[in-house]
Amino acid sequence: MRGNYVILRIRLDAIRGFLECTDREAGAEIEALFQKRDAGEFASYEEFDSALSDPIMRQEIAARAVYYEITALVESELQASAEQPWLESDRHRGPKVLDWENLTLESIRSLKTIRDIRLNDLIRLIEDRYEVSVRELEGADIVFQIRDEVNAFKHRDGRIDFRKSDPTKYFTYEQYRADIEKAYQAIDQTCTFVRALWKATDREPLARGVEQYCEGGPNDDPWQP
Repeated sequence: MRGNYVILRIRLDAIRGFLECTDREAGAEIEALFQKRDAGEFASYEEFDSALSDPIMRQEIAARAVYYEITALVESELQASAEQPWLESDRHRGPKVLDWENLTLESIRSLKTIRDIRLNDLIRLIEDRYEVSVRELEGADIVFQIRDEVNAFKHRDGRIDFRKSDPTKYFTYEQYRADIEKAYQAIDQTCTFVRALWKATDREPLARGVEQYCEGGPNDDPWQP
């Protein structure tokens, strides 16, 4: 299935809109708290710090939500790009399609889908078919960094896997923090990566005249027409 500029723009605009709304609301609250601090309305630094933690946490939660949405979008695009080579693959055995004339509950439950395939296998299918390095596509660095952080939030309470860290820092407590500015950057780079993936896997949209939905414009802003 070919990509669609309009759908990609709608999805990423919705993610950006959510982030901007939460960021704006929390930012206004943070600014108001600093004004109260400067006016001497807090009895102690601890009281101010406690009040500040709530809007800051909302910003971090919003950034995490964006990370999750970006990761899901990228994975779905990788699945779409890998589906044809997967259907033709002897290494990944079926059944991959339903026999509608002999449909049974067992045949439905035994059906394999591209969504059963692990990320590394998706990438291998794409790279073998299209002779491209997925992780070297434009925008790939940040989208795969985001995915690593999402896995850390899900499985390790955000802790960085010490086995993949600087060996001089073994057993040092290190933790990812979802960053609001990185979340904004990730939205733009996801657009860049997805378009590069479409091009590399022959999934570029056939319709012309709508590239502006993700074209680079002034200052390399992918949202400018």
